[in-house]
Amino acid sequence: MDPGEVPIKTILNEKVIIRYYDDLRAAFVSYFRKKYNIDTETISDIYQETYYIVFKKVKHKQLAELSCTLKTYVYSIGSNLLLNELRSKKFLTDNLEKSLESEISLDKDVMEVEEEYIKRTSIINEAVNRLTDICKSIIKMFYWEKMKLSDILFKLPGHQSIDALKVQKYKCMKKLEESVKARFKAEGLT
Repeated sequence: MDPGEVPIKTILNEKVIIRYYDDLRAAFVSYFRKKYNIDTETISDIYQETYYIVFKKVKHKQLAELSCTLKTYVYSIGSNLLLNELRSKKFLTDNLEKSLESEISLDKDVMEVEEEYIKRTSIINEAVNRLTDICKSIIKMFYWEKMKLSDILFKLPGHQSIDALKVQKYKCMKKLEESVKARFKAEGLT
C-alpha cells in the first residue's frame, strides 16, 4: 500500500511507522527541496525530526483521533517544522513564508474534510448496526458487497420474491436514512 494512502487510524504500532519511513522520506525531501529550493541536508533533518514526532505520538497512542493519511500528517508537521527552522535561521523571505503558511492552512483544511468524512462514515456505520438483523444483512449485501437482489434472495430465507425483497430493502433504507439524518443534524453535519 502506498504510504500516502495509509489512514492514521490504521497505524497500530511502531512497526508500521518504521516500515513507511523510507517510502515517505524520498518523496518528502524531493517535494520540499523542489518547492522551496532548500538544501537536501536541511530537508532531511526536518524529515528526521518530523518522523520522530510521529513515532512518539504513535508510541504514546496520541493519534487515535486523527483521520488523515500518514503522508498528509507527515507533510503537515514537516511544513510547520520547516517554517520554524527557516524563521530561526532568518532564511525566510516574505514569499516563502506566505507560501508555507498557505500550505499549512491547506493541510488543515484537508484534515478537517477528512475528519468530517470519517465522522459521517462512523455515524452511518453505527446507524446500520442499530438496524434489525434482516435490514443490516440486506443493506450490507446490496450496497457494500454489491450483491444482486437474486443472490441476496437466495441467502436470506423468508422472502418469496425479488419484489418482496425490494420492498424490504426500501423500508430498511428509509429507516436508515431517517436515523442518519437525525444524527447528522444533531452533530451539525447537515
